[in-house]
Amino acid sequence: ARTMSGQHAGNIACCLCGVTTDANAAYEGMCASCTATQVDITDGIERSVEIEMCKQCNKWFRNPGWVPAELESAELLTLCLRKLRGLKHVRLVDASWVWTEHHSRRLRLKLTVARDLAGASGAAYMTCLQQSAVVEYTVHTRNCDACNKIAAKDTWSAKVQVRQRADHPRTLLALEQHMTKHQKSRVALREVKREGDGLDFYFGRRQDAHRFALGVCSLAPCRCKASSSLVAANARTGTSNVRHVWAIEIAPLCRDDLVLLPKGVAPSLNPLALVSRIGATVQLVDPSTGAAAALTADQYWRAPFAAVGSKRHLSGFVVIDCEPLRERGTRWAGEGTAPIASTLETQSAGAMPSPTGAAVGLASAAGGGRPGADRPSVAGSVSGSVAGSVVTSRGGRGGYVAPIWCPGEATVARATDFGANDTVLVARTHLSLLLEAGDEATGYDLEAIGHALDDPRVASGALLLPEVVLVAKQSAKQAARARERAAAGGRASGKARRE
Repeated sequence: ARTMSGQHAGNIACCLCGVTTDANAAYEGMCASCTATQVDITDGIERSVEIEMCKQCNKWFRNPGWVPAELESAELLTLCLRKLRGLKHVRLVDASWVWTEHHSRRLRLKLTVARDLAGASGAAYMTCLQQSAVVEYTVHTRNCDACNKIAAKDTWSAKVQVRQRADHPRTLLALEQHMTKHQKSRVALREVKREGDGLDFYFGRRQDAHRFALGVCSLAPCRCKASSSLVAANARTGTSNVRHVWAIEIAPLCRDDLVLLPKGVAPSLNPLALVSRIGATVQLVDPSTGAAAALTADQYWRAPFAAVGSKRHLSGFVVIDCEPLRERGTRWAGEGTAPIASTLETQSAGAMPSPTGAAVGLASAAGGGRPGADRPSVAGSVSGSVAGSVVTSRGGRGGYVAPIWCPGEATVARATDFGANDTVLVARTHLSLLLEAGDEATGYDLEAIGHALDDPRVASGALLLPEVVLVAKQSAKQAARARERAAAGGRASGKARRE
């Protein structure tokens, strides 16, 4: 070896083993092998560390909060390394998990560290030393702040009350499935309770509850009222505990419901209509002409109406003949160009969202979503005065019209009468392109549910009702199940009569 002055440095014998080594590279007179055995660069690293885990939600404490991490994951490895002291004077080369029993409450890490040791001539000659060490973490369990609030009673700060007063809460079930699919909507949710005609959702923060209320209003036509109440106040610090409540009422309508429109609502349709879709708007279709219309939540709640026939009122029919009244591809008179709502539009400035009826995710309702999408908003003040319903920011067009809808005339017979008598019914339907002779369909028998049509227009004869309203075509499996249910009901009624 040559020094900085150009002179050659000699070799020395190792002070421990006597092996000849370079004098400049020797560390305290020792060779590289003896240096590795005698010098411990892991001496300053802690070998026993304590770490805290929540025993309820399995989150790990990282000051000042709690973070989720799975066992033996990269996130937990990063958290453990941050809590370890003594790594400032060495370089971390590798870190890996050492397997331990799950119930032992112990975590072990194998660390590989390196350090440069200066030789006899200072920084000009360095010896890189690499060693390994095992660090053991003792896991202590306690409840995190969120779990402490859940364990205590009445610690919520925001609540969303969702109600739907209908025969079958199908919209609430769809909301539950949507929340299951989108896990982000359940992150801030603390508790769900079944209350009467709906559900109560409890949140720890007002922002989370408000975002959830926006999401519900984007899934169905709703009207919302916001209120708040003061629980406690601290005059010394100027802080207060306020609880916020959003009361959301969902329109009592579901898909394929039969409705009798009030006078002045959707004048482009006949008063007797079907609900084709439920989303941010109520999509309606005239079963006699195939024309469609859409009602926003604001327009619906100004003149609300309930369903006169629901899923439990559906009956089975056998199609004898069906003939379309126009060819495929030609437009029906007035189709797609009719106004959407009634004369109430003059008060709402014609605002209406897109009528696609597609459900918007709970996360996108707070301001995300596709560009140009309609974003409903829930307005309310802290004092309790509420600007009632969902409002939209853009104008829209007519209701959703399926490409298979075509007005036609169908001759049908009741499934219960088919083969027993010669009673046939003639009805106008929008399913003429789907139905053929021999098919089975579901619909509303207005002679059976005529008692529900309590309307002055019907009583005075100003409104003539058809005998049947067809809703959908039944597949072979659906028809077989319907026949099995009807046969089982007939056997049960016959047994009751014999007894």
